Amino acid sequence: MTISFRTSLMALVFITTLLNSGCIKLTTPDERRLLAEQGDPIQQLILGNEYYNGNFFVDKSYKDAAKWFQLAAKNTNTKYVRVLVSAKYKLASMYEKGEGFTQSYKEAYKLYKSVSTYKGLLNTQDYAIRAERDAERMASLLKNKEDGIIVGDALAGRSPPPNIAI
Repeated sequence: MTISFRTSLMALVFITTLLNSGCIKLTTPDERRLLAEQGDPIQQLILGNEYYNGNFFVDKSYKDAAKWFQLAAKNTNTKYVRVLVSAKYKLASMYEKGEGFTQSYKEAYKLYKSVSTYKGLLNTQDYAIRAERDAERMASLLKNKEDGIIVGDALAGRSPPPNIAI
């Protein structure tokens, strides 16, 4: 596939317009960290993803990824609802797999269930639909555990019988 000069020029003009309007902002790793530390949820999410995957600037670290995802998930500004939903979904996945946390289907279930409540919002619908399916899967795993944990009791915060650990 070849890209014409005209297409390249149009793309360059479009990106330049976005940068000049402030819609997108390119940041260096140092700027990103500073903005994340100052509470910018977008930069917190980006930094979490960088630590989760590892890249040229940071080593892969689930512990650090979890820290930044948790901060991004605490965001309450409705302008950044997609960031909140994305961070919560990533945290749920990490709890499910035991990445950066002790594996906990219970915590994964709670977070997936929380994300699934955003189903009515257009820009979060994809996460919400996946989270609803994943919450059902977590509930099934919890229900079928050999140690007999009952999903309703465990997830409602009621204590299981003394011989059962969650």
